[in-house]
Amino acid sequence: MISLEEMSPILTINSVNVESDIAIAQFRLNKEIPSCEIIVFLFHKVYGKHTREEYELALENFKAGKMPHYIYVCFKEVNLKRLTDIDKNILELNNLSNEIVNDKQIFIDYSSTTELKKIMSKQFDLILPEIADRITNS
Repeated sequence: MISLEEMSPILTINSVNVESDIAIAQFRLNKEIPSCEIIVFLFHKVYGKHTREEYELALENFKAGKMPHYIYVCFKEVNLKRLTDIDKNILELNNLSNEIVNDKQIFIDYSSTTELKKIMSKQFDLILPEIADRITNS
């Protein structure tokens, strides 16, 4: 297995900073999506139109055989103690998870940051060798 440390000369992890102007930030983020090998979406209780736009762009490119080559959609489990805890955002997240299943994609449920780190570490162990080969052979 190749580790992140071994890939560091050829692997770059970028995040996009969000400016105060959401339109500029969204434009910059959407422009970056097609150049990413991997995109990880993390959801807890909030899901909005900009995230939907990002997800749809990534999925559209993925289905067309373009980058990103890997899309991970991760949902943090929500503890719904009362019916009043179910709001529009929770229902939107539930709808998104159903869409992901209908698109024959996979999503990940996690309960803690520690669990998410373990899951993603295993996933990255599986895909990093392929990414390293693609990058070094291109």
